[in-house]
Amino acid sequence: MQKKIAIDFNGKQCQSVKFKCKSGTNTRHILDKLDLVDFPFIQSEADTLKYLILELLTNSLRATDEIRGGLPIVIDMQINKDFFIVTIEDGAGGFDVKLLPYNIDEEPSHIDILSRDFIEYRERHGFERFGMGIYSVKVWSDVFKLGFIDEDGKCIKYTGRGSVAGTRIVFKKQLSKLLKNAS
Repeated sequence: MQKKIAIDFNGKQCQSVKFKCKSGTNTRHILDKLDLVDFPFIQSEADTLKYLILELLTNSLRATDEIRGGLPIVIDMQINKDFFIVTIEDGAGGFDVKLLPYNIDEEPSHIDILSRDFIEYRERHGFERFGMGIYSVKVWSDVFKLGFIDEDGKCIKYTGRGSVAGTRIVFKKQLSKLLKNAS
């Protein structure tokens, strides 16, 4: 019988780990929480995964701080028999994907991160935003979904500022590509 793959969270084996953070949460606190998580993956993949989660959390924290509140940010990590799944959900009011320096629906391999659009995006945001968080997640994951939610967490369409309560990003990677003992 095959051993069940699990996330080690503070010494406890879990199929799912979920935590929340509010507007104003110190990044050090998030890093401390992520340090309690040990993924049963190849080390480079585990490190990349933590980096990607931090990238998306930084986006959510910034957006939540900009609207001075909002619902808590929820990070949910799960392992099922085929995939490792991360869901990050915030209540920061969503955003217009057309303001990103690339087409969100385009394959990452067709996106030029050295393009004029990326340079102008970085300049426009005083080099405090680089447009790399979502792009990096799309490159790494096998499945990527970005959607918007209402106050009850139900998926809805973004039609402009104030039309949604928040953003939900779900990304998945096949376990066979992550496991330390994968053949």
